[in-house]
Amino acid sequence: MVACSTVLAVGWLLIGCSLPGGRDIPARSDLGDLLQSPGRRDLALALGEDAARYGRLADAEIFLQWALGDVPARLSTHGRGLHRRLSARQSVRARTLLAAVAMERGDYLQARTRAERAHRLADATQSSEQESQDGALLVLGRASVALADYPAAVAAFSRVGRPLDEPDLDALIVAFRGLGDYHAALGVIAERTARFGYAPGHGSEESLLHEWVGRPDRAVAAVLVEAEYLRYHHGRSRDATQRALSDLEGALLHDDPASIAARQLVAAYRAFLDQSWESASWLLVDLVDNIDHPFVTYLLLASRIRNPPVAVDLFHRYAELEPLFAGMQYYYSQLWRGLREAHRRGALPGYSVLTMRQLLERTILAAPASAEAYQARMELAVLVGLPPQDARILLLPAEIDQIIDAAIWLRDPHRLDPLVAALSMPDSPYLWAVLLGLQRIALIPAVRDYLVSAAVSVSPIAAERIDRLVGRER
Repeated sequence: MVACSTVLAVGWLLIGCSLPGGRDIPARSDLGDLLQSPGRRDLALALGEDAARYGRLADAEIFLQWALGDVPARLSTHGRGLHRRLSARQSVRARTLLAAVAMERGDYLQARTRAERAHRLADATQSSEQESQDGALLVLGRASVALADYPAAVAAFSRVGRPLDEPDLDALIVAFRGLGDYHAALGVIAERTARFGYAPGHGSEESLLHEWVGRPDRAVAAVLVEAEYLRYHHGRSRDATQRALSDLEGALLHDDPASIAARQLVAAYRAFLDQSWESASWLLVDLVDNIDHPFVTYLLLASRIRNPPVAVDLFHRYAELEPLFAGMQYYYSQLWRGLREAHRRGALPGYSVLTMRQLLERTILAAPASAEAYQARMELAVLVGLPPQDARILLLPAEIDQIIDAAIWLRDPHRLDPLVAALSMPDSPYLWAVLLGLQRIALIPAVRDYLVSAAVSVSPIAAERIDRLVGRER
């Protein structure tokens, strides 16, 4: 690769770069002449990759064309072509990158044409690695989806030799939907959920497909994924959720087995909302095998771990669901509350900040401004010996880093106000995290001035801590 401190600072000027082999490029050298010198196609490819990586699409296109020997006449100052061709693998890579650049520009037809050329070259040259072929196939699949050529998209994705990443699974779902193959789309959704878990909107997408294949029970389960997300992450009230459930019930008018199961699932979720854990459990135990959906399993296990007495193995079974619901606050919330209740009944010794800190922090980080996050902060405060009211100023290390990054990036020291407020807490790991964060930036002049000014209006202990941070004696 080429190591550069500044690439393309102005036009075709290259400043402070080194060529492979340790030779320096003279400052302000003419890049057009350089790239047309013998053996420089590899440099053009490296610069094209770098430009594409950082979103400089026009630069990337020119460098990659140079690498392939396509030198625009206006830039060919001596009429010389590039010598020493790229290897087959490099040529496939360059053409695939050109296709990806066209995708980024929104020129999907050109992206597909370029990706097809890259793939034909990869097929024709047996020395090309599967990775090179996969890159061309992925761009071809994405471009085909964008052009609504769904058969071509499915064909391209099906030839990729490695598991698809989440965005490509999303594109494949769109392709199967476009073909009307809803069962195949649901199969891809199941793979995506197993590998990457649920994300906002996934439940709605899945629900529609289940409805189209005549499974209203699974469609309701998928809808409830979104309902639970809205309750925790967006503060949707219980009353609003109940009204939505009434509307849902009104649409379940048939008496086939799947529709009957769907109505029973709505009833179970109503009991779940009311924290009638035993009633919810009894309703769900009859549904979990028939509906066969991860959210029904979540509802059943969450109801059971909240309904004493609880066998320890239930917590282990609940923990196995985390890959499916990672990042969903409701998953972590039910678990930490269930563990706390079991501990209070004497059924689970060892409940402490050492065992619960990670779980409570995940609950908070899933939706930091939510009501449930505040409850988790209160629990953390109690476990580390802080007054419960300090929950409002308790910040996690990840939150501290975000606040500091925003203050520095925006050049606004007042964004550090939450950290200054946290300096009033008694000693705890969360106070030390704040002190360490502020220590990193306290001597930046603007930050120091801000801290000195803030010290006037804070509590005595916070003012003392600020003085130590800025190295000031009173």
